[in-house]
Amino acid sequence: MDISNINTIVSLIVLGVTYFIVQPLQVSIQGLQKTMEKLTEAVDGLRKDNTAIQVHVKEVEQVAKSAQKRCDDLADRVHEVEQRCINCTCRKE
Repeated sequence: MDISNINTIVSLIVLGVTYFIVQPLQVSIQGLQKTMEKLTEAVDGLRKDNTAIQVHVKEVEQVAKSAQKRCDDLADRVHEVEQRCINCTCRKE
């Protein structure tokens, strides 16, 4: 056997082994790429949802502050009316 024949045979064997090793890895890599794309989309969706929730929470906080202010104003008015009634001379006792 000639050295060039041995080189050709070894090259063909290496090519075959490489194909059988690389082909399954390439399929796995493509699967991982698809999974990463799906995860990226999911994370983007969660970020959008989180932003929307944060905006909603801020709106609710503003409404709660407004309601608390109105309640405080009403409490002050009720207290004032109660004080007038205590000091009132119109009652017939």
